[in-house]
Amino acid sequence: MAFAPLSDLSLGRAHCAICVRVVRIWDYCGNKEDQPPLHVDMVLVDEKGNRMYAEILGSESDKFKMLIKEGHVYVIRKFIVSAGKPAYKPFPGNQMIRFTPWTTVQESDDGDSKFPKYVYDLVDFEEFPSRTGQVECFVDIIGVIVGVSEIAHVHLPSSNGSTSKRVVSLKDLRDNKISLVLWGNCATRFDAETVHSIGQQSPVVAIFVGLLVKSYKSNDRQSLYPVLKFLEL
Repeated sequence: MAFAPLSDLSLGRAHCAICVRVVRIWDYCGNKEDQPPLHVDMVLVDEKGNRMYAEILGSESDKFKMLIKEGHVYVIRKFIVSAGKPAYKPFPGNQMIRFTPWTTVQESDDGDSKFPKYVYDLVDFEEFPSRTGQVECFVDIIGVIVGVSEIAHVHLPSSNGSTSKRVVSLKDLRDNKISLVLWGNCATRFDAETVHSIGQQSPVVAIFVGLLVKSYKSNDRQSLYPVLKFLEL
């Protein structure tokens, strides 16, 4: 069966099938991490390397999260192609896919070796000053981890209780440095002990994806929903 490339999709209800790898999936829960997701977000890529952002409404999240696993390849039908979000999207793009209650998802029997396993939009450290305050899309960065703080507990205006916070310091090959602020579950899930252990033997190179660039106390950068990926040296 022939599948439509993501680049050929047009606005409206799709009357075709796509075969894609789910290279990234995450829950968006608003300001409260312990509530059910408002929507589930994904990054899809086809065998030609075309990529597209996709969204599942929170009311349908339980149904589809039972069917979809990150890294797997699926055939998807009966979805809607809509205009891309104006802000808070994982990469630039004019269109996005929205799942409906009638969308079908079937894991592909085709070999997944044809599909890219990762999709990143790596941003140079020197670009960050010009991006401060922009919300058009999230950014991805790669760097050497040169410092990790202990977890602190701070009170934010948007939260009734305390929120965990951890700062990760990175540098690039030109010795430019930048600070990432991890909040909530991102701070507690970050495996500082493993990073420290590996760092005793060799530099720890990491990719952080889905970062929101903001000016934050002495120009530190605040990150939002980052997913840590380690690269072998």
